[in-house]
Amino acid sequence: MTVRTTAASCLLACCILHCGQDAGAPTGPGSGATSPTSTSGATGGSGGADSGGPTSTGSGSPTTGSPSAGVGGDPTGGGGAGGAGGSSGDANRDAGGAVDGASGDSTSFPRIAPQYHGTFTAPPSLVDTDQTTNAPLLGNGDVGVAILNNVDTMTFILHKNEFWSLAEAKVKAMVRMALAIPGMAGASYSMSEDIGPAEVTGTFKLGADTLSTKSWVQGDDAKHNKLLTTFTYTGSGTKEVSVSLSPGHGNTFPSAVGTAGDALTIDVRADNADMVGGYESRKVRVAVRAVGATGSAQNNKLTFTVAAGQPVTLVASIVSKQDDADYVAQATAAIVALTPSDVDKLSASHHAWWDAFYAKSFVEIPNKAIEKEYYASLYLLASASRSGEAAPGLWGNWVMKDAAWNGDYTLNYNYQAPFYTAFTANPRTTWTSPTLTTNPSSTGCRRRRRRRCRTAGRELSTGCTSDRSPTAAATRTSGTRSRAARSPPPTC
Repeated sequence: MTVRTTAASCLLACCILHCGQDAGAPTGPGSGATSPTSTSGATGGSGGADSGGPTSTGSGSPTTGSPSAGVGGDPTGGGGAGGAGGSSGDANRDAGGAVDGASGDSTSFPRIAPQYHGTFTAPPSLVDTDQTTNAPLLGNGDVGVAILNNVDTMTFILHKNEFWSLAEAKVKAMVRMALAIPGMAGASYSMSEDIGPAEVTGTFKLGADTLSTKSWVQGDDAKHNKLLTTFTYTGSGTKEVSVSLSPGHGNTFPSAVGTAGDALTIDVRADNADMVGGYESRKVRVAVRAVGATGSAQNNKLTFTVAAGQPVTLVASIVSKQDDADYVAQATAAIVALTPSDVDKLSASHHAWWDAFYAKSFVEIPNKAIEKEYYASLYLLASASRSGEAAPGLWGNWVMKDAAWNGDYTLNYNYQAPFYTAFTANPRTTWTSPTLTTNPSSTGCRRRRRRRCRTAGRELSTGCTSDRSPTAAATRTSGTRSRAARSPPPTC
């Protein structure tokens, strides 16, 4: 599918993940870190306090290479967008694109998404929010990760879309994975959210010592999920790293930290009881291990050493009982035998998945700020939702504590709009007509100023996936304008 369009016709597409429930105020500058994918709710959630940042400077427009400013913060709760990355020019975009008849994928469309990235020059400020953080974000449609703090206390917020409390009828925070690298205290901070390869990279300098990081959530496997972070050190001596695991903030349900060989583990749950209202409650195991260095898991910590010129990868396996009935064993088994060469293979397959995702379509927008927002929205959409997985609530799969509005499914514009981009983006293999079912006899649906379906019981038992998919609504195309015909919201 090829769409070559004007900026005006893509205003809807670039806005969908950057507008809150009651949005309407114009975009303006905020304060804090900047990112092209920091939003006021990954699935069109309620707007909150401005978490935007000062605009950052991109590396230039595709045609001239001159500097261009990034987009500022969204008053409805979005973080400021980072500066647009430069491109290699228009010439390579005009060659057309052959399409594979079997898959419908492009074999030669230019890849625009890798040109764009979010630049963070200071650690995020929203580190314990009930709405949207302004941290760098990762995800694979099931697991979402937000990266907090400077490198000496770097913390990864781990969340899964299905991690709901049935008894409380709300999304619960899941797991925090915290690092301690005291030898890098006081280091400079620079991170980049690279939406093409779906990675977050970091560079941290302290005198003559530099510690670099590269993190990703494995894109081609949303069942036996993995978060990988590779550390590369240049400098004198070594750097000691310790890792600890704890439940998400506000999650007081039973949890247990343990060890399995050289891996550190935590078991968390979203309810006290195994069964709530006749439905199985949510349980998750996270197991983490160092690959490329000798790790030691004891006293509720994993420790390892990073030496100059010897990369070490921290691999976290994140598996729920919904992913695998044998989730406790499988979470550990997925990482226990990994080697550095396995990490390289995982990276290659991850890149291949995201390249295939972007190859489904080609949209070029003359206004490069809007083009950046469009591809950033695609990145968020694939990071937060996937066919066969639980649908994301108001704040996507980036939840730090008990979420505002329970993180629920708001059955109006909020739940339809995030999927509009999918109509032009054509990723049919990513969203294949899932359905959202509701149980009016539980916490129920009701009309107020906006239509809302609170989740409990039956919704969670069926996976709560959204019916706002590309194949659930018709798409009309006229000239260079592509517009999705709205279908009515699901009824309760």
